[in-house]
Amino acid sequence: MGENKFLTNKKNRFNPLTTEFKKCRICKQKVHQVGSHYCQPCAYKKGICAMCGVKIINTKGYKQTSV
Repeated sequence: MGENKFLTNKKNRFNPLTTEFKKCRICKQKVHQVGSHYCQPCAYKKGICAMCGVKIINTKGYKQTSV
């Protein structure tokens, strides 16, 4: 609170040259979002958040495919 956003915003900005994309914990593919642990198809199939892995939806009665 009371800080100058112009001076502190540089460290939070996205830089494609220095940012490393991690691999998905399930299928070992590179993720497309910085800070994510799961790729979008795997997160959709499992019903979890791609960034933190928290269960969002119960997928027991669904046929989850990523076509």
